[in-house]
Amino acid sequence: MSRELEPLLADIRRDLTALTEHVCAALDRAAQLLSERATTPGPEVLTSREAAELLRVHRRTLERLNLPSVKLGRLRRYLREDILEWLRQKSAAGRGSADEPYEHRRP
Repeated sequence: MSRELEPLLADIRRDLTALTEHVCAALDRAAQLLSERATTPGPEVLTSREAAELLRVHRRTLERLNLPSVKLGRLRRYLREDILEWLRQKSAAGRGSADEPYEHRRP
């Protein structure tokens, strides 16, 4: 390797090290925020809107997911723990399991 390239390679190594440290710090912060969000107490019984916000999906998407819920008259209520457990199962099983009840169809 020529001596002219050595300073350039040293700069690249230094930049990569700094970038790696920055990315690791960002990932640690994201994991901390997710952990705090998951352990933040909230209402035990959720409306459709609150359940959709918890999952960060549209209310129509929530309806298509066939999550465990209770219908009270015209209203549907979800238990926070049921949603979190459903999410854990989906996460453990991976995406697109064969027994998944959700099918997206365009009208």
